[in-house]
Amino acid sequence: MRPNADVLGDDFIRVEHIAYAHSNQSGVDGVDLRLNRGDVLGLLGRNGAGKTTTLKMLAGVLRPQRGRVLIDGRDLYTAGSNTRGRLGYLPDKPPVHAIMTVTAYLRFCAELRNTSSAALNQHVDEAIGRCGLEGVSNRRIGKLSKGQQQRVGLAQAIVHRPEFIVLDEPTVGLDPLQILSTRTLISELSTSSCIVISSHQLAEVQAVCNKVQIIDAGKPVLFRHLDEPTAATVVRVGFDHAPSLSILETLSAVSGVRSLGDNRVQLQTGDSNTTTAALLSACREHGWTVNELDSRGDDLEDVFISIVAGHDERPPE
Repeated sequence: MRPNADVLGDDFIRVEHIAYAHSNQSGVDGVDLRLNRGDVLGLLGRNGAGKTTTLKMLAGVLRPQRGRVLIDGRDLYTAGSNTRGRLGYLPDKPPVHAIMTVTAYLRFCAELRNTSSAALNQHVDEAIGRCGLEGVSNRRIGKLSKGQQQRVGLAQAIVHRPEFIVLDEPTVGLDPLQILSTRTLISELSTSSCIVISSHQLAEVQAVCNKVQIIDAGKPVLFRHLDEPTAATVVRVGFDHAPSLSILETLSAVSGVRSLGDNRVQLQTGDSNTTTAALLSACREHGWTVNELDSRGDDLEDVFISIVAGHDERPPE
């Protein structure tokens, strides 16, 4: 279970309107976050939405052209190595060295992060154990499977016990059991760290995150606390013969309509009670027969689809 982030401290990470424009695509513009120790933020968006660019700026790899990233009040790009040493980063491609053994590589990474000689062995052994690498710790990384290399990449991100961890698709290439163990690890790490992850798996984000930021075309479009209950903003209706979507769009408080097939539709609404009353009135007026009616809070999949629906695919980041 994730800890109560508010108890652990406020605004440990402040991301203030960061922006970066690429020469061949729109880039990122205006991402603004406030995160606490104990938070696990899921960054969602389609390919090309700006997720990887955003994570690179959070991780100190790509300096924002505008805006700031603050760790505990200190600017990541001007405060020096002590502040950067509080951060761990797993990019979309694990930064591993094929000719090194797992243990030698993790020692190298820990030393780069100024881990003391007295703590070095303990930190390396801890990272190996947490990432399930005990059986391959003396093997060369180039001889490992893709999933094992991914776990080595995760181990290098946490070997120095960072307080802010940025993970770009951390479960890519892992089998189902490894995915479950990685989710458990992320939850454990969040007891003392602030974590940002990107993922294409909505179920994964819902399983490990307490906050989510959706970005589209490089701009933030929705921030949500996943631990908070949501009001009923979705009305799902089943008809004997579904009316046209354009008619349903005119109902009171409806902001969007999506066909679910088999004469079923989903109405996005700002007030489910108002929409339901308008729907029942329209049924009497037009003679529609309703055989299913369900009002509930929208889940993450509903929100994500409603945001990206109707947009053309963009090139990968």
